[in-house]
Formats: sequence, C-alpha cells, structure tokens
Amino acid sequence: MATTTTTTATTNEDAPPRITTGTPETVGRAVYSEADLDRIGDLLGHRFTTVAGRETLRCAVTPGAYEAEEYCGDAVLQFLVTARQARRGAAHRTPGELTRERMAVVDKGACVEYVKRLGLDAVLKTGALVAGSGLNKVHSDIFEAVLYALYVDFGEYAGMERLAAHFERILGQTVDALAAKPDTNYMAMVQTWAQARFHELPKYIQVPIEDGGDKTSGSSAIPAFLFQVVLPDGDAYLGTPEKSVAKAKRAAAQCAWTARLSKNEPNQLRIDV
Repeated sequence: MATTTTTTATTNEDAPPRITTGTPETVGRAVYSEADLDRIGDLLGHRFTTVAGRETLRCAVTPGAYEAEEYCGDAVLQFLVTARQARRGAAHRTPGELTRERMAVVDKGACVEYVKRLGLDAVLKTGALVAGSGLNKVHSDIFEAVLYALYVDFGEYAGMERLAAHFERILGQTVDALAAKPDTNYMAMVQTWAQARFHELPKYIQVPIEDGGDKTSGSSAIPAFLFQVVLPDGDAYLGTPEKSVAKAKRAAAQCAWTARLSKNEPNQLRIDV
C-alpha cells in the first residue's frame, strides 16, 4: 500500500513580508498543489519547509504571478555568481574576463539551461499558456523567481552561505560549462562592463560613409551602416560597415571588447564625428 508524505510548513515570525505582485488565485493561471511544490523541491534538491518559502515558490512557478520574485531572483543570481568568482580568485583576473564570464552564466540562455539541467521544464505548467520562443523567456524568468524562493526558504540573509553551497552542489558544473563557452553577445558584455565600472551606458554613434550607400543618402548601392561605440570614459571604438544598423552596432561593440575590454588595456581607435 502506497504511503503519502505530507510536508508541514513552519512559520518564521521574524521574516519580513514576502515581496510579490500577485497570487495564483488572483492571476487565474496554472495552480500548483502541495504535491507539485514538493516535486519541484525534489528537483531542486531542497524541501521547502517554511510558509513564506512555499508561497514564494508557488508564485515563482506561476506565469503572471512571479514578476517581483523574478526581479529579486535576478539579484540573488548575480550575487551568487559574483561571490563564486570572488572565491575563485577574481582579484587576479581582469574586469573584462569577469564580465564575460558573468554574462555567460546569468543571461536568459543560461537560465533556460539551468531549468533543463534540473528537469524543471518537465513539471512547469506553462505549455498551454505560452508557445514558441516565448517559452524560453518564461522558463528563464521562472528560474530566477525559483531562486528567490530558495533564498526565502533558506532564511534570506542569514542563509546566504548555505544557499551558495546548495547552488554549487546542484548547478556548479553547469555554470562552469557555460562559462567555458565563447560568448558573442558583445553589445551586452560592453553594456554590463560600462555599467559595472562607470554606472553609465555606452553610446552608439552612426558615422557617415562616403559613397557607402547609406539608406539616408538615396544611393541605389547596397545599404551600409557604420557605428562607433563611445564608452563612459570617452574612449571610442569604430566598427566595420554592415548592411544593418544592428549588425553595425554589434561590430563596434566587438571592436571595443576585442581591443580593450577583454584585456583591460587602453588600446583604442578614436575618430571624431
């Protein structure tokens, strides 16, 4: 005869109010039972035992109810990854290297990979609500929201050390594998570097091309666009002519990353416009 295990959640009177933008009941979307939450906890390698933790988890996996949890979870993920870098000798690496690595393990693609690695995609009730490429975005958001639920259940600030150790156990190898992959999202890496170092965004400025067939010139030649990216400290890097604005901006970002940021050196190609 099969037995049923029931999880009894404990209260934490000292815990601050849980941050949330809604509940499954008010949103009216997929609702998870207590058994569903236990199954998700098993996949995460953690049994949620506090009322705040279980209710945060319930909202975290419910599309339409997890916006605040996802926002907080993003901060938790950034902290865990940065702390992990610090433990592994960040002081002996360049800001460019650290930025590239962090971008590779906290972006949407990485979060989707974590969902698959943990097997959460098999139990999340999102298939009937989201279709196509939008599913990856939802899974990415849910992972960050679930990470916040773990943070709450581990005791928030008091449990960060234990949460970091748990994160390492369940996803450490996956993080290492993603960090080892080459990254080509140069615009995102340049932006992250600029914000981390100067708290400002880089600027992309279009450069006129003589006889280049710019769309604004009325030429019948193949359209060509050329951009330079200007970093907050004034350094500017010129890209290569491309057939679209997006590609031209990416080319400028790649130039900046290759010439300076990846090496953390002041090499530059500056032009005046």
